[in-house]
Amino acid sequence: MPAQTPPAETLAAEPLAAPAPSAPRPARRPAFRLPWTSYVDLLRTRAESEPTRLALYGLPRLQEVERAFTWAAADRRARAIAAHLQAAVPRGAPVALLQENDPDCLLSFLACAYAGVIAVPMPPLANARHLARLGRVLADCGARAVLTSRAVQARCAAELAGAGLGDVVWVVVDDIDDAAAAGWDGRYPAGQDIAFLQYTSGSTSAPRGVVVRHADLIWQGESLHRSFGLSADGHGLVWMPLFHDLGLICGALQPLYSGFPVGIAPAAAFIKAPERWLTAISAQRVSWSGGPNFAYDLCADLVDPAQLRGLDLSCWTHAMNAAEPVRAGTIDRFVARFGPFGFQPGAVSPGYGLAEATVGVAYTPSGQGALRRRVDPAALAAGRVVDSADPDHPVLVSSGRALAGLELRIVDPETGEALGPDRVGELWTRCDHFPETYWGVDSAEVFGAQLEGRRFLRTGDLGFVDAAGNMTITGRRKDLIVLAGKNHYPQDLELTVEEACPAVRRNFVAAFSVDTGAAERVVVVAEVRREADAAARAAAEDQARRALQQRHELALAELALVEPGQVPKTTSGKVQRARCRELWAAGALRRADGAGVRA
Repeated sequence: MPAQTPPAETLAAEPLAAPAPSAPRPARRPAFRLPWTSYVDLLRTRAESEPTRLALYGLPRLQEVERAFTWAAADRRARAIAAHLQAAVPRGAPVALLQENDPDCLLSFLACAYAGVIAVPMPPLANARHLARLGRVLADCGARAVLTSRAVQARCAAELAGAGLGDVVWVVVDDIDDAAAAGWDGRYPAGQDIAFLQYTSGSTSAPRGVVVRHADLIWQGESLHRSFGLSADGHGLVWMPLFHDLGLICGALQPLYSGFPVGIAPAAAFIKAPERWLTAISAQRVSWSGGPNFAYDLCADLVDPAQLRGLDLSCWTHAMNAAEPVRAGTIDRFVARFGPFGFQPGAVSPGYGLAEATVGVAYTPSGQGALRRRVDPAALAAGRVVDSADPDHPVLVSSGRALAGLELRIVDPETGEALGPDRVGELWTRCDHFPETYWGVDSAEVFGAQLEGRRFLRTGDLGFVDAAGNMTITGRRKDLIVLAGKNHYPQDLELTVEEACPAVRRNFVAAFSVDTGAAERVVVVAEVRREADAAARAAAEDQARRALQQRHELALAELALVEPGQVPKTTSGKVQRARCRELWAAGALRRADGAGVRA
């Protein structure tokens, strides 16, 4: 280990390959100084200054701790994997990560930075869609190698053999000995080198690789660190997939950035037994953990408090809720169920982000709790936010304010005009360290929007900002349903159907519009609960029709009840409404009674 980490201005590294030539841009003027150049710089510093302090560990069943790494051990492991990569592929080459959620997955990601290659996180082939996505991504980015494990390789051997994935080098991380660390070449990446490609979820379009540079990652860590007031006294736990930006950056990397340890568990362990997430938080005294809204739904719906004797959630001060619409009812049910176990309402921290912004854009300060507003739906459909006292009107949950060093604007997507408080428009955002392009794709429309003489990122999300600067997302622009000149947000229609129909699975509903020739109509595809009886299923369509008419004043063309597993979702769990519309139109969905769904 060197006596000291080289200062940022003397870091020696070859520039990594850029996705495409671009015009020179003015030098960035950061809102605050970044203390590190990359996670290599950070990890090497910590390995020298705090070599025996715990950095990360595995929780394979969200119960017992396995494979704990100190800062020094984590650095050594990353160098060993990096040395193997440097001998196998050229510097600057994309390398796919095909691993389960465990310490080796995170260390492999860090090893790519040590090796000077571009990490491309991928889901570890849980189904045929993952295999198809892997083939598309490898072809798109030109990956030269795949980092995997013996377990993943053995489980997917047949699928991989027939997939025709091209001439790539397969590196089995389990087979690399720590002694290989001595072969690392010692070069640090520069801030503007590419760290990884974060392929978008594909909820409204084909996945595209966001080019994230090392400085973007470090900026994100510093911004979250400052915004949440984090310190080395915290403790993290992540079960969210590390191939997704929320799990990787907020869940796993942020604890390392802020200097506290993180436990890593597979998502399947949480899905199988949600109560283990809570018991692990209590046992490990976790302060920093979270998940999408559905995770809190699962806990509120399935966890029996009678089985949680001795549970103490008072340590959990940052309960992130992001990646999908945050629902007030979910928060209320979770707080009511687990408040007696020390969970504080102020710990709830809704947030918002997207891959094109590295991840985080807005956050709710710890201790504040979720901000919510009950609004007039007719005014909202017309693009205005008007408070309402009607208990039947929807309650919207704010994602909070902009992260430190970041700006938000609400813009009319048609005219490009900035809108004032409580006006609904498209969210545009900017900061000194955002990604600037997709890999090999003309990205000016998304990353180069012009406002006030400056470049902004167009998010594609609709929302509003209140007079205090709190931002609320109302929906995706591409998913918006427009009927008779009125705007309807599909997630609102989906929630209405879920609440009205006991036979419908929560979070497995897709609403979209179809052209019948005479007019646009609404179709809702909903998975049925396995335990729902015939009477509940038979009543569902009438229940949905009445609820949509009463609450939204619209007629339902069809409620298609389908078997579990039929509503398509992205690898990060977002409903793919456009894809669901295609499957519905093609008659490719299976009804709950076994028949096909016909358009």
